[in-house]
Amino acid sequence: MASAEEHTILPRPSFDEPVKLLIVVSPYYSDIANGLLTGAKAELEAAGASYEVIEMPGALEIPTAIGISDRGSNFDGYVALGCVIRGETTHYETVCNDSSRALQLLGLQGLCIGNGILTVENKQQAEVRADPQGQNKGGGAAAAALHLIALARKWGRQSKGIGFKPFGQDTAIGISDRGSNFDGYVALGCVIRGETTHYETVCNDSSRALQLLGLQGLCIGNGILTVENKQQAEVRADPQGQNKGGGAAAAALHLIALARKWGRQSKGIGFKPFGQDTLMAGDTDGSNIA
Repeated sequence: MASAEEHTILPRPSFDEPVKLLIVVSPYYSDIANGLLTGAKAELEAAGASYEVIEMPGALEIPTAIGISDRGSNFDGYVALGCVIRGETTHYETVCNDSSRALQLLGLQGLCIGNGILTVENKQQAEVRADPQGQNKGGGAAAAALHLIALARKWGRQSKGIGFKPFGQDTAIGISDRGSNFDGYVALGCVIRGETTHYETVCNDSSRALQLLGLQGLCIGNGILTVENKQQAEVRADPQGQNKGGGAAAAALHLIALARKWGRQSKGIGFKPFGQDTLMAGDTDGSNIA
């Protein structure tokens, strides 16, 4: 049975200019795909966005299809839809991990992507999550893409010439860093274990993405809780308890202080050859000698 925890849904973003998205769906489990697609279309239409739909054989092809489409088209964002159900072999873990990781890496290049690829133990779990009248994960993925597009437009897509794509844009925190003048960032959220391996996917990929942004020189305090149950989260979130939010903010401040101490001088190495490197890549004496 699906988790009964209550979730907060952000208000739907509005746009002054037209928004066009590409939905990339794998119809491998056609009934599941149809539910996801119905939810995604409804969310985009409610936001006044236009869209196109293309199909790919499986989940592993979806990130590549998005990458190809982004290089040759003018879409503002992308919605990835599909379903991976555990079978007898470890191929399940391979498809879950690699499809999610590839979408995260595309996001770190500045693509606005909503990930609606379900990773579940059985068909029943997929049906609940794909149902537009149920958990509506297709609609949620479309909403995520819209929020990222809104953020990218808010900061005007100005480039600092850093990141995996020096002349492009990064996502979420990355998008904000490209189009603003923040000294650092605090990432806050909570992931509570549910019935499926989606928990591990979200925990691992969100943490990995923040680490990769850190390796580009961004000063980030990670306060995303990854817990087994609501009670563990409450103890860790409580400002009078473990105060993980305060700890994440403190971590960001320490990184900012260190970055200012060394003056953000670059050795011309790492992920960001023409920008600034991160802590391990910096000189201990602040010099710029390789």
